[in-house]
Amino acid sequence: MKEQVLWLSLRPINSSARTGEELWGQLVTWCLTRSMFVGGSLEGAAVINPDTPITRPQLRHLKAWLEKRADVHHFELTEKHVSDLFSFAAKGAYIEAVSQAQEFLAERMMRCALSLAFATSPGEWHWKPAMSPDGNTLELRLPRSQLQLDISRLDVLPEPLLHRLASGPVRLQGLESLIPELVELHWHRMEAIGDVPAGEWLAQSRGWSLSLQAISGSALDHREVMLRWMAWVCAS
Repeated sequence: MKEQVLWLSLRPINSSARTGEELWGQLVTWCLTRSMFVGGSLEGAAVINPDTPITRPQLRHLKAWLEKRADVHHFELTEKHVSDLFSFAAKGAYIEAVSQAQEFLAERMMRCALSLAFATSPGEWHWKPAMSPDGNTLELRLPRSQLQLDISRLDVLPEPLLHRLASGPVRLQGLESLIPELVELHWHRMEAIGDVPAGEWLAQSRGWSLSLQAISGSALDHREVMLRWMAWVCAS
């Protein structure tokens, strides 16, 4: 199914910058309260709902809201698919709307993670370490969260620092001594194809390769894996 996007162009009743800014701000707020996100400008804006296609009632409500506004001289609202956005401006507006949605959802995930963190005792958040059979990868398991974190050098050579970490329960402080920016890593989602573990995320930093995934046999998806990782960070 093609992803739906509403394309909106607005012309305020006057051309003052203040009127335009106020109208845009109120449009953004109206959309946010209805779990919709907007990017672009008054001349061309993309409106999306990341969870489900925008419904007919939502479309009617948006039209009604715009028609009742005294500061709107004219507007055009059309339904499109992402593949129909050809210009750089249109694509940029869509990307901005998606970014707004990602920030909003990340905030919600962090709140959920904090709730999970406060509901458990500190002792449940220590990783159990082991070295891989070849001695090149530190394999960490967080049983309660069904998470596994594998750390190795990018060149996959043996590393004494990993063996030292494997000598006892691993906490955030120990991992940060190895990777100082651990909580700020940029994770890349890996699709579950072939031998790729369920819900796997990959990251690299300072010559290290990290794989975050659900433990073998778990049914956790990517969202749940990342949510539980964030909960561990918060709890630590």
